[in-house]
Amino acid sequence: MKYFAILLLTAMLFLSLVSCSEKSTTQALPQCAKPSFSLTGGVYTEVDTFTISCVTPEARIHYTIDETEPDENSSIFHDELTFTQTRVFKAKAFKDGYEPSETAIVRYILNKTSFDFATIPAGTFTMGRTKGDGQSDELPTHQVTLSSFKISKSEITQYNWLSITGASLSQDTGWQKLPAYNMNWYGAIKFCNLRSIADTLTPVYTIMGKTNPDEWGPVPTYFNPDWDAVICNWDANGYRLPTEAEWEYAARGAVNTPDYLFAGSDSLEEVGVYTENSGGTVDSVGSKAPNVLGINDMSGNVWEWCWDIRDSLYYATSPVNNPKGPNTGIQRVLRGGCFDSEKINCRVAERNYSVPYYKSDVIGIRLVRKN
Repeated sequence: MKYFAILLLTAMLFLSLVSCSEKSTTQALPQCAKPSFSLTGGVYTEVDTFTISCVTPEARIHYTIDETEPDENSSIFHDELTFTQTRVFKAKAFKDGYEPSETAIVRYILNKTSFDFATIPAGTFTMGRTKGDGQSDELPTHQVTLSSFKISKSEITQYNWLSITGASLSQDTGWQKLPAYNMNWYGAIKFCNLRSIADTLTPVYTIMGKTNPDEWGPVPTYFNPDWDAVICNWDANGYRLPTEAEWEYAARGAVNTPDYLFAGSDSLEEVGVYTENSGGTVDSVGSKAPNVLGINDMSGNVWEWCWDIRDSLYYATSPVNNPKGPNTGIQRVLRGGCFDSEKINCRVAERNYSVPYYKSDVIGIRLVRKN
């Protein structure tokens, strides 16, 4: 019996040695070189052509134009490509007996649009429900002191969005002047960085150690731990979403006197697109009167994403200087009301919120940058 046990042990040891020997002699496959584009990514005022190359001999280059990852079923590059609108091109090299290359990414922005900013002076104001009826999370009122900043006078339009992303959010009549909507909070911060890069500014947001949104992967459609852990560089000169305090300060015209209910007036009919005058549809930006700082649509038209995580009790513990919202939570703040809102929801003190992956035709954005 011992004899057979020794034979069995010897056989097992031999097989183990053979297996280890086979593993140690297995070599990793070489990897295809990363493709390169002949035309540098950036902003262009006219259509242009380019090629894609790879230094690995006989490698096949596959590419996509819809921000998806290229694979061997994607289009094959043969000769020359042309972009006729803002596009993101991703390319990857493949060859039998080789590992696929890293993905090369380039964004060509065609006919970038512009938008105007209002300069908001530094100052102190009373934040929260200072008059009238409202919700409990608008209290207690509290003093807030803010540094100077710039905020876009209008909500970002469909054309602004298309010129940077290449993606159309709607095809409604007169869509170019309508506010951009149907983007979630994740998509909003991506747009901020894309626009910063297009304007050669320092991007504000960092995800997975990267500031180029084309390297973040697809915009999440559910909670995403990497995107939820986004880092905001408050010292960067690029574009970002306003904090909730910045939003309310700008909507009030940087004053508490006069203490208007809405952004620029006690009459919503003058300054806002809401349920009683919208006909059930969104309107062009700037269709109503601006507030004293020349800012439109901060009451009605579309809700606007803010940076802050939502906490209904935050006002009781909010810092005085440049509050940026709670550090933990799963929802993000929305402000301003929309074309489908009642009057009470278009007040400057009104607070709304949603999960960061939610998108709707009643939600849009406006941008802020440091002064």
